[in-house]
Amino acid sequence: MQLIGTHRNLQIYKSQLLIALLIFLSINSSGQMKRFEIKWNLSDSIKMIYNKYLLPPTNGTDMEVVSFWSNYDNQPEYTIRITKGEDNQHYLEGRFLTLSIGEIAKPLIEHPETKSLSINVKLFSTPVSNTLMLNLRSAFVKIKDCKKLENVYVGPWALDGVCFNFRINNGNNEILESSLYEPEESNPCYKTIVLCKQMANDLKNKTFQESKYIDQFK
Repeated sequence: MQLIGTHRNLQIYKSQLLIALLIFLSINSSGQMKRFEIKWNLSDSIKMIYNKYLLPPTNGTDMEVVSFWSNYDNQPEYTIRITKGEDNQHYLEGRFLTLSIGEIAKPLIEHPETKSLSINVKLFSTPVSNTLMLNLRSAFVKIKDCKKLENVYVGPWALDGVCFNFRINNGNNEILESSLYEPEESNPCYKTIVLCKQMANDLKNKTFQESKYIDQFK
């Protein structure tokens, strides 16, 4: 029981840090306070942070094909995604915050007079084959079927537990999103999540090898 209470207090504290950071970003971006409604799940606000720093729009004619990220994982937030360049070459990109959002926002709680924050994102990118892209995309499509199975809790963007998020560009300027909590090992979604986390870690450590993953997403 004490463990549950501690977990709840941690989530509440993290929510307070996020709210402080979001208020700061709203003021800092335009010089004046923007009015927005804060909801308990902070859904729109958290997405704003990801869209600005971890899932920014692609440049020029580049196109995002698929993307994956997790939140509330008690580590610096990150995203991985595959993009398609103008030359039809696909790239695996990873963006990693050097500090978690909670750590970034902490100075605003301790020192409300803080005028600036340091938000650093490291970018890693490597070319990948069309085959890996197709296999990964197919695995992400199956995530929707995973949500119909037992022993999996559906998100999205809730405060309790780790939520995994998947995004697919269907080719018609439409983005399909799916979110779920970490399933049990017996659920086929579990393997996809584990592989995505391993890919992110390899990319960050500059040890990524496509041959390690290309057949595992089938």
